[in-house]
Amino acid sequence: MFLVIAECGCRACVVAVVCRQMEMSRKCRHAVVNLCVAVLLLCVLYTAGIHVTVHVIICRVVGVSLHYLSLSVLLWITVIN
Repeated sequence: MFLVIAECGCRACVVAVVCRQMEMSRKCRHAVVNLCVAVLLLCVLYTAGIHVTVHVIICRVVGVSLHYLSLSVLLWITVIN
């Protein structure tokens, strides 16, 4: 379910950036692109790394990366608003 929502969000971001008919400032366009990239990386890392719990170091790296990307997504959402 999470991946479906994230994929729809990424597609909406791409459509918003690609579609030139919507007037958007350069700062907002930059924030939307960064939000889309952060959500995409978050989904990929979550999907690929959620079951990698055998090695402690890899598990910690995946966990820290997931936390970082989650905070990054929240930051870009606040920048857009």
